Amino acid sequence: MEEGFFVKVFRCDDLQNRSQDHWGLTQDFVRLPHDRVGTAGLNGPCRTYRLSRPMELWELEAMPRDLQLAYLRRLRALGGTRETVGAMLGVPPARVDRWGVRFDRPDPTAWAAFLHTC
Repeated sequence: MEEGFFVKVFRCDDLQNRSQDHWGLTQDFVRLPHDRVGTAGLNGPCRTYRLSRPMELWELEAMPRDLQLAYLRRLRALGGTRETVGAMLGVPPARVDRWGVRFDRPDPTAWAAFLHTC
């Protein structure tokens, strides 16, 4: 069984090499869409986000939208409620609803442990 698999893989590799030779694709590197962008466009600032600790509203809003949602879902899993998350962020509970995360699993002990992680 192993020998048959090896022969199939070898034949596939051989066919790929032959097609690359036919079309003149003999480079040893792969082209990516951003290869034509200058180095100034590729070298941006490096940002680090610590999603495992309590943060303020300005820190949350400075993050990209997908990380904001991931952080709020993490708070939900840690037992936060609208009121407690709003208090941590310093906003009214109604403003927490704008992210669309439902805080429906309250766990006061886990939430207290999260707030004292710093």
